[in-house]
Amino acid sequence: MNLTDWSRDGRFILFQATPSGGQTKTDVFALPMGPGTSADRQPIPVIQTPASELGAYLSPDDRWIAYISDESGKQEIYVQAFNAGAKPGSAPVSGKWMVSKGSVGLARWRNDGKELLFLGTDGGIISVDVTTDPAFHASPPKLLFQIPRNILATLGSTPGALIDVTRDLQRFLISVPTQSSARQEFTMVLNWQAALKH
Repeated sequence: MNLTDWSRDGRFILFQATPSGGQTKTDVFALPMGPGTSADRQPIPVIQTPASELGAYLSPDDRWIAYISDESGKQEIYVQAFNAGAKPGSAPVSGKWMVSKGSVGLARWRNDGKELLFLGTDGGIISVDVTTDPAFHASPPKLLFQIPRNILATLGSTPGALIDVTRDLQRFLISVPTQSSARQEFTMVLNWQAALKH
């Protein structure tokens, strides 16, 4: 089990887990935690398919969930409605949208919900602009900047799990192994937009 996010309203913790039965794929679940949720705190299946789903993160308004799935044969970022968090009486939203063209994780929403970042397979930090009214729509992916290959090579097979970004999408935190196995360091990238102008 791997916890990935907590809804902004405090009602649900998202996690990925391997279903029982000896399978190796993972699914996404929501654990009710806060007011207005079930008192028995039973996990709610959010995304369950024959593929593996992981790395789920909620939009700031808790209406949308971005996650990684390999249902196309390679990892991609998808977005769908987070119906577990729907307010009572609201109509459920259906549909699923692929917003990436190859990804290794790091689905992160800007704090106003109008932009979504992810890490491309070549180590590029990719952005899509998002609108949700009247329906969900994402712009074509655009490259913001490239993570240096020497850093990307140190992040292993799940680099998206070793990078995080502030809610305004302006500062990145990257876990980079050092020569000494006894000590780990973090690299914070500041003012990265200025580097794009050169």
